[in-house]
Amino acid sequence: MASTWLVQIGSTIVRAHQHAAATGRKGGHRPDEPDDHALGRSRGGPATKIHLACDGEARPLAVLVTPGQRHDNVCAQTLLERIRVPYSGPGRPRCRPAQVTADKA
Repeated sequence: MASTWLVQIGSTIVRAHQHAAATGRKGGHRPDEPDDHALGRSRGGPATKIHLACDGEARPLAVLVTPGQRHDNVCAQTLLERIRVPYSGPGRPRCRPAQVTADKA
């Protein structure tokens, strides 16, 4: 019987220090701050969200870091596209799991 390749995806929010945003005294957005710094706002203040894809044995396969307000559904496709598991011999890396599990978010 062939085994199926199971991938699990999930995310967590990491709170940033209040001075990490460097937004200035009024709390506004700095125009010279790049959008790819993955520092955004969540309900609790400045935060970063870490999305992780791992296999059935909890080995990480892909990681994506986004601003704290980014929803999980928006990043799920991008996260799955980053999976590349090389074979021990010749051939293309595996990139399409047989099953994907995630929470309701």
